[in-house]
Amino acid sequence: MKPVSFGSACHQEATLQKKNHQCPSFKPAKDQFTLLLGGNAAAGCKLKPMMVHHAENPRALKGIVKSTLPVIWKANKKGWVTASLFEDSFSHYFVPEVKKYCEDKSIPFQVILLVDHAAVIHPLFNITTLFLPPNTTSILQPMDQGVIATFKALYLLDAIKITAYAWNKISETTMKRVWKKLCPQLFGTNVERFEEPAEIVQQNTEAIVTLANILDLDVSATDINYLLEAHKEELTN
Repeated sequence: MKPVSFGSACHQEATLQKKNHQCPSFKPAKDQFTLLLGGNAAAGCKLKPMMVHHAENPRALKGIVKSTLPVIWKANKKGWVTASLFEDSFSHYFVPEVKKYCEDKSIPFQVILLVDHAAVIHPLFNITTLFLPPNTTSILQPMDQGVIATFKALYLLDAIKITAYAWNKISETTMKRVWKKLCPQLFGTNVERFEEPAEIVQQNTEAIVTLANILDLDVSATDINYLLEAHKEELTN
């Protein structure tokens, strides 16, 4: 009987850093994370991604129950997939997911796992782990044959769409209000009453909290305000 073949690949994302002399006001972000992606040859089982961050409880996830995230959240100081994290993912997530997939499809639980990093995995019945030779990931690893590239393109596309959406939601009233605050002489004495940006932020904060409550997430207005103010602080590693 044909075994179920899976490919698993680590992909590290790091923020783009520019030299200070190129952009004096630019503060390089030292944040980074690693994604562990995997799926089978039949394309019917996409494993839940594992995201490894350098912080166990980053500011953006304050108050969020990690088990409710759409990824497996892990952390270590360097934000890397270590051997222990890989083995934990293998035992507690990979095996149960694949076993359930095989049961749902009524196929034997016989699996070949292709891994591009020689992590230590305890032998498990019906799962054969094949480690790719050094420097062959780009050639032999299935996830590197277009899956990761497509993922990054979609990720970037969504980030661009969200950026454009948020920018387009900034109204003329908000723009005029901030300019009036800085250069009141441009508007004269007879000016309309502009809606305070703080009012808009408050309205959207309340909307976010309401949505979070509907999704059963523990998010408060304080958490949102804390996140909005975070950009004013010095970035750390």
